Amino acid sequence: MPIPRPRSMLGAGLAASPLAGLHAAHTTWDGADLSRAILVGARLQGASLVGADLREALLESADLTGADLTRSTLRGAQAPAIILRGARMHAVELEGANLCGAILVGADLSQAHARHVNLPGADLSKADLFKADLSGANLIGSDLLGANLAGANLGGARVWGAAYDEHTVFPNDFDPVVRQMRRL
Repeated sequence: MPIPRPRSMLGAGLAASPLAGLHAAHTTWDGADLSRAILVGARLQGASLVGADLREALLESADLTGADLTRSTLRGAQAPAIILRGARMHAVELEGANLCGAILVGADLSQAHARHVNLPGADLSKADLFKADLSGANLIGSDLLGANLAGANLGGARVWGAAYDEHTVFPNDFDPVVRQMRRL
């Protein structure tokens, strides 16, 4: 049964809704309650989810390329292999979320609240993580080529094997060699 394509779901209450395979590119979901929603394989490219509640949502392999998730919450979300290329995620809440293998190339994660986020193998190349709180995060084997981590909190973050290059910007007190990262 095809799922209808909404144009605006502003403030919608869809908690725990089964929305797997949803095709809703360039739609508005600002302030929507999508907590515990099942969005496996959803295609939400360019969608606006400003301030949306996606706590504990299942977003495996969802495509949110270019989406706006500013000030939204994905606390505890299960989103392995999610695509967030070029997404705007300023001040997003990611605490305890699983984004294993996520594609976050060029994403704006400035001032993200991402304590204990799980990002092993994630592609964060050219991502803006300015002043992000990544304390306790798992970034093992992730790609940080050209990423901006200036002012980020990496206290207790696991970063061994993560790749960086001469364009990667680290916080002043951070030494990637001591933390066993790989320079490419």
